[in-house]
Amino acid sequence: MTFWLFTIGLSTVIAGFLILVLRSTRTAQTGTEAEISFYKAQLTDIERDTARGILDRHDAEQMHAKIGRKILRLDSSRFETAPPKALKPSILLSFIIALAVIGGSHLLYLQLGEASYPNLPQADRIERAAFLLENRPSLEEYAKSFASQQQPREISEDYSGLVAELRSAIAENPSDLKGLRLLARVEAGLQNYSAASTAQREVLNLLGAQVTAEDHLDYAELLILSVGGYVAPEAETALQAALQLDQQNGGVRYYIGLMFTQNDRPDLAFKLWRDLLFKGPEDAPWIDPIRAQIQEVAFYAGVHNFSLPEQSSTSALAPVAPALSNDAMEAAAQLSPEERSDMIQSMVAQLEQRLQGEGGSAEDWARLISAYGVLGDDTALQTTYQSAITKFSTDPAALVLLQNAVESARGSP
Repeated sequence: MTFWLFTIGLSTVIAGFLILVLRSTRTAQTGTEAEISFYKAQLTDIERDTARGILDRHDAEQMHAKIGRKILRLDSSRFETAPPKALKPSILLSFIIALAVIGGSHLLYLQLGEASYPNLPQADRIERAAFLLENRPSLEEYAKSFASQQQPREISEDYSGLVAELRSAIAENPSDLKGLRLLARVEAGLQNYSAASTAQREVLNLLGAQVTAEDHLDYAELLILSVGGYVAPEAETALQAALQLDQQNGGVRYYIGLMFTQNDRPDLAFKLWRDLLFKGPEDAPWIDPIRAQIQEVAFYAGVHNFSLPEQSSTSALAPVAPALSNDAMEAAAQLSPEERSDMIQSMVAQLEQRLQGEGGSAEDWARLISAYGVLGDDTALQTTYQSAITKFSTDPAALVLLQNAVESARGSP
């Protein structure tokens, strides 16, 4: 209430000042008219005294001429300052300005301001954000409140058995780097992100000096996913390790921006995300999350003239496997939707023909299964899956990979 009383009082003072400025011209005009009336009265007195013989006619003419010049000078200055007709609406204009100042300022504040907030100078906000960042909950602390919200993905009994075999194999051979990588992927596919991050941490330990920025990013991402998108200090440490190996890594920069949004620094997040958004590529996994959030981040960062760049038609081809080359992407962009679909189906058919004739890795077969899932061809998907599990029946890791691919392609819960 105190705030509103203060702002209303301040607006009233400003409006009153404007009214006084407007009416000062009117006051000056009224003073000029009074002076002219005084000189006109003198002329009347001179004419009366001349008629009575009190004044000599020659003296009277000189006095008449002198006063007449004064009247002309005053009359001329009056019209140069402001025509009388322009002064008539000054009271109404003053009232309108007062309403505009008081009402307009309050409407603007209701849209942009928040009366319930205390004063937040920029230096204090930056200091507060730094405090929040330094003292935010650890992964373990945050996970306690998040644990009840986690819902692991339900899977079939056959798939569950394969996953159990993979976990058992890794427990017996914890130095199996390939197996650990696969286990991290499988656990992530099951939404067991905590278990996936544990497997990925072992991958980092085994790699030692050979670890890459992507390895650190994978670990950070699994930590973030394990607590519903919260960038904990442990995840930040992994992101910083990745950043030391690759300063321009888009995934790392996206998650650092996300961390800034969670700790009251939308200005820093906006700079990072804007650069990533315009740098591309459009099919990068961080582009869609940025597009979904950056306008709100821009608003809180005080950037009110930001608009999203348009997406090209080739971005719609990103989910389809097999991946298209740059030349194929450019060619596909010129095709109609029907022609583009035919082109993709032709490429998928070529991949299937190669796998059936020459064979391929489990990853290639999983890629083909995913492609049929994208195309919505469930019959071909099932046929491909049966062929693949027959070829890799003695490889538990490959069977887990293929089962994960078919579950994802079918959109299983």
